[in-house]
Amino acid sequence: MALVVMMSAVYSYAPADRKTHGMAALACTIIFAAITACTSPLGLGNGQQTCGLRGRRGIDQVKRRKIILQVEGVVG
Repeated sequence: MALVVMMSAVYSYAPADRKTHGMAALACTIIFAAITACTSPLGLGNGQQTCGLRGRRGIDQVKRRKIILQVEGVVG
């Protein structure tokens, strides 16, 4: 959300000849924010993982969550 607000401010202060580029950047930022907001709760919410590890035996929930975070680049 903060990224969208920042890009909105950048767009509002852009010179008139650069408004088209600013609008394209703002649209891309809004799409990025929407995709990010939707995929994070779906991937990690309620113990349901999206990497095909759900349902396999021998992998406990904590290990699955760590694998998902590593795949998404959250944990090193």
